[in-house]
Amino acid sequence: MFILQKAQYAAFQRAAVDDFAERMVTHLVETFPDESEERGEAGIRALIRLGIERAARHQLVQEYDVCLYLHVMLALGERFDDDPALSWARAALEEAGSSASIRIEMLHDRVFEDEDTAEGALFP
Repeated sequence: MFILQKAQYAAFQRAAVDDFAERMVTHLVETFPDESEERGEAGIRALIRLGIERAARHQLVQEYDVCLYLHVMLALGERFDDDPALSWARAALEEAGSSASIRIEMLHDRVFEDEDTAEGALFP
């Protein structure tokens, strides 16, 4: 039988988060080249770390869900879910009756439904 100690589990968890963060750097640079260039590599890494933490506040822990959350962060701002002007976005993340995964997918779709119109992504 194989038993993991708390320290071993924590090490595996850190390694998984680090691996995800590395993959997300590549993904965000490819998907959001202008925003990534503006922030620089260190800024993108900081955004990813912040995004992982903030997404968890909304029960978003699956890699795909956190990826979508990071997309929304880049579109609406790092603290969009605390911005009173974007209360509709926070409400979408907290909507009762659906899973966290469905909520972030719906919010992501709403934000990016009209990528050619900035106003379409920023206003409900």
